[in-house]
Amino acid sequence: MNLISYAFPRRARLLSAHQYTDVFKQPDLVVSDGPLRIRVKKNTLDHSRLGLVIAKRVFSKAVRRNKIKRIIRDRFRRELNSLPSVDLVIQLFAELDDKRLHQLLERQFLILERKEGLSKSDF
Repeated sequence: MNLISYAFPRRARLLSAHQYTDVFKQPDLVVSDGPLRIRVKKNTLDHSRLGLVIAKRVFSKAVRRNKIKRIIRDRFRRELNSLPSVDLVIQLFAELDDKRLHQLLERQFLILERKEGLSKSDF
C-alpha cells in the first residue's frame, strides 16, 4: 500500500537567515499576485523547503499571523510531493481574508506547476 505523507517535517523548512538570504538575493523565479509573492530558488536537496515572511506591521495580531501561517503550511504540505527540489519563500504584503488567501495560493501553485523549467524532472 502506497501512503503519501502530509507531514511538515523540519527538513521541509527554511530555518536560518542564510537560507532566506539565498532565496531573496538570487531567486530563479518570482511569482506575484496582489498581496502574495512567492520567490523560488532551486536547491540541491531531494525535497522542497518553505519559508514564510508574514510582517507584524501588516498583521498586528499574533492570532491572525499564526492562522495565515497554518493555511500556507497546509497548502505547501499538500503540494510537497508534486513540487521539484526548490526553496520557496512566501510573503504577504496586505491583510486579506482566508477565502482570498486560499484562492491566491491555489492560483500561485498552479502557476508554479506550469512554469517552464520548474517541472520535477528538470531538477
